[in-house]
Amino acid sequence: MNIINRSPTVTLDKKSPAEMWFDVKPNLQKLKVIDCYAYLRIPKEILKSKLDSRSKKCYMVGYCPNGCRLWDPENNKIIKGLTYNFVKRIF
Repeated sequence: MNIINRSPTVTLDKKSPAEMWFDVKPNLQKLKVIDCYAYLRIPKEILKSKLDSRSKKCYMVGYCPNGCRLWDPENNKIIKGLTYNFVKRIF
């Protein structure tokens, strides 16, 4: 849905639905490629010791209102990530 709402259409005089609704041109810099690597940051409160891993390797599978939906292959679960880093060019 994110890319569809941000793509210009002929019926809206070459403006996107998001641009018509919010009256602001959408920022496409924050869009990421689906299925790319992402490292989810683990909060300090959850870490048990200093030597625990501070991030978890995941895959981006979509967007949610507050961040991204990331798939954790170790646990086979979808996580809603708020703090993450993407590895651009590796899929």
